[in-house]
Amino acid sequence: MSRRIKTLSGSLAIAVVAVTIAAASAADVLQNGGFEIGGGAPAAWTITQTAAPLGDFNGDNTVDAADYVMWRKGGPIFNEVSDVGVVTSQDYTDWRANYGHNTPAFASATELVDFANAPAPAAGEYGLFIRSTTGSNPPAFEMQNRTVDVVLTQTVPAVANKTFTFTGNSLLQGYSSNFLTTLDPSAPNGAVPSPTVSYFEVAFLNASNQVLGTQQVDLRTDNPGADVWQTHTFTTGLSPTGTSQIRVSAVAKKMVASCTAAGCALGQDVYFDNFSLIQNGLFSPGDLLGADKGKNGNLDTVGAPANWSVVKTAEDNIQFSTASFAIHTGNVGMWLRSFAGGDAKAVQTVNGVAGGHYTFSGFSKWETGYSGADPSSPTQTFMTMEFLDGASTPNVLGTQSLDLRTVQINDGTFRQFSLNGTAPAGTVTVRVSAGATAMANSGINPQSAMFDDFALLLGGSGANLLTAGVPEPASLGLMLLGLAVGAAYRRRSA
Repeated sequence: MSRRIKTLSGSLAIAVVAVTIAAASAADVLQNGGFEIGGGAPAAWTITQTAAPLGDFNGDNTVDAADYVMWRKGGPIFNEVSDVGVVTSQDYTDWRANYGHNTPAFASATELVDFANAPAPAAGEYGLFIRSTTGSNPPAFEMQNRTVDVVLTQTVPAVANKTFTFTGNSLLQGYSSNFLTTLDPSAPNGAVPSPTVSYFEVAFLNASNQVLGTQQVDLRTDNPGADVWQTHTFTTGLSPTGTSQIRVSAVAKKMVASCTAAGCALGQDVYFDNFSLIQNGLFSPGDLLGADKGKNGNLDTVGAPANWSVVKTAEDNIQFSTASFAIHTGNVGMWLRSFAGGDAKAVQTVNGVAGGHYTFSGFSKWETGYSGADPSSPTQTFMTMEFLDGASTPNVLGTQSLDLRTVQINDGTFRQFSLNGTAPAGTVTVRVSAGATAMANSGINPQSAMFDDFALLLGGSGANLLTAGVPEPASLGLMLLGLAVGAAYRRRSA
């Protein structure tokens, strides 16, 4: 069957490829095909991003009687959707419908970007960009006056009876609720006290992860002014008896829109960067968060969804994004930023079985202006499955590939595609990849492509379920880099 589709340069006859999935007895040997494990954070760090539930008028992540009291008093209330900034009967209805809920919604409020690097933007160096209003790319809760929490953490080994010196950098824009003590009159709730708390924290933990003691620095009070990088430093007291770990946290909770677009003379964003933790009393003190220990204190190593590698040519042409437009299911999707140009692909290699029948499937979406939809463009968007032998530099014994230009439509819709193949004799590993070559700025927006929810099914019995993929070497002249998880500037209209 074929049909005509509209592309950037007219129409193109394509074949509609049926998605064939292996039998029910098949086992998925691909690891983290949806990018959900380890995605969305700088390497070695963990990020939680949440928005309070509707009806949680005081922003404590629980819808309870205290919220009803706030509603009865006439506000101000947060986490509402009806007539934002005005206390209404619909707010009461929302409160009743959500009473007892204490599970926050997922929020997309962070990216690793070069413009958030301290002390100045630098290619290849990153900082954590936090949109303090309602999430980013796009602002999913913009009309709901939702409070958003972002917590960045890392835990490292430690010992008792030592002091530690912590350092971290922050920049608070002048209209962020993190900086203001009173919100702007144009805010949804008007000029009310800001509910936001922001701090850096060192917590001493025992082997059971129980907190034995903490020390914090408040980012609002320890701040010289708006839009100025501030270095926050403090030395802890002695680590308590039983200390075996230290948890370092950068926390921004109950962030809200502090003004409307028309009333914002300054920005509302927050940047974090350059953390260190020094154990004192050593002849040559070492940074427990230093890059030499793989702890990525400067946030310059972008995080990788577990078991995947990236091969790319451009600085910022691929991200693993928590933005809703990039996601088929879950919280992370692969975003090919065609306007940045170049080649980019995600790769995973798993142990293989000679004679095994494999099906590699995944979901892809193209936006209206994506260069890969134009038949006259050199851009090729692909899914590939390769069967490799056991040589130190593996040889390719067989390849199955799909040029998505023959099957995909640039209408902003996720579709599932698949490849099928039988592993030849001598197969030791199976390598799958998805990406694009020769991406270009089409001049038409939006113009990105996305992938998500991959699976590699081995039919029948005897599937080898791995706990980790095999690292992928650089190939085809491309440089192997760390996986870009939101590691770039804001989604731009190029």
